Amino acid sequence: SALDRVCDARKLVERERRILLKLTRALPERAPLIRLVETCTYGPHLYFFLSPACDGDLLQLLEHGAMPEPAAAAITRSLLLALAALHRAGIAHCDVKPQNVLYRTQK
Repeated sequence: SALDRVCDARKLVERERRILLKLTRALPERAPLIRLVETCTYGPHLYFFLSPACDGDLLQLLEHGAMPEPAAAAITRSLLLALAALHRAGIAHCDVKPQNVLYRTQK
């Protein structure tokens, strides 16, 4: 039923919030991961405020065509460092895909 789907969605969102809080506490600042800064509700909606702000995801980059090998190597290295940090914190990501690899340009 629709109510069951809403309840399941809320459980999933709450689980995600707990994981992000655990990561924020457990990982060193230099770990290349998104951090949960704050959550708040507005009506029936729950909002996650994350840091740092991202410019896009790997899928968007790949849609522009092949990237230079040094850039691909840097992204791969950062992704592996992030996964290693998660594993040290006792978390398996289970959904590694280009849409979940976020990037931020240097400013």
